[in-house]
Amino acid sequence: MVVPITNLQNDIPKTMKKFFLNLILKLGLQPGQKTVARQLRQPSGKLGVAVGNKMNHGNASLYDWVLEQMNIADNSRLLEIGYGNGNLFTKVFAQANNLHITGLDFSEEMYKQAVKNCQLQVQQKQLDLHFGSSNAMPFADNSFDAVYCCNVVYFWENPQAHLAEVYRVLKPGGKFFAGIRTKQTMLLMPFTQYGFALRENHEWEEVIKQSPLTFVSLPVGLEPEMSFNAKQFTPECACIIAQKQG
Repeated sequence: MVVPITNLQNDIPKTMKKFFLNLILKLGLQPGQKTVARQLRQPSGKLGVAVGNKMNHGNASLYDWVLEQMNIADNSRLLEIGYGNGNLFTKVFAQANNLHITGLDFSEEMYKQAVKNCQLQVQQKQLDLHFGSSNAMPFADNSFDAVYCCNVVYFWENPQAHLAEVYRVLKPGGKFFAGIRTKQTMLLMPFTQYGFALRENHEWEEVIKQSPLTFVSLPVGLEPEMSFNAKQFTPECACIIAQKQG
């Protein structure tokens, strides 16, 4: 059953195509779908900084919905893969008391931005930030109650290597949550033909079942209406949920 997402921010962009093209032109670059795709995968330079800022808004509804699926408990130790510029961590800290969050991002630029933006949480030892890839994580076994990410798993060239690491760092009974937009929605955005591994929901389920994790569920939701290529559509998103048995 598809469930509409509630409690959304009012400032979510209505036209993602217009945003990306205006952003690239403003920074003096030639607009192109490959540039957009490359920056979404691994933001870098001035364009990467701007993309990180704007995507906080573009991903807000998906991010909020994933947090609802997580139902975070007090005293949890969490790992976010792909934290961007770190400005969304405040949403996570608001979910429960006495949380400790670790972040891992593939973009060195996003790591630098997050260090600047999250100085207080880092100083208070609520937050640890790392630069690196999720297929070789610098964390001990059985470290986290939950691992989560939003709009990240399309970029995993070998998802089993990443999922094996997720399994390793989760505590027994811990869960993995991956927020995605469905293949049908992603295909409406031309840049996704470059470097995005798009799968149907049932294919994501099979990917999980081939990993050490146990598949739990894959709820689907609807985001606010947006336009792309002069067409209005309602994006469909999903949350892959899996668990480390133990």
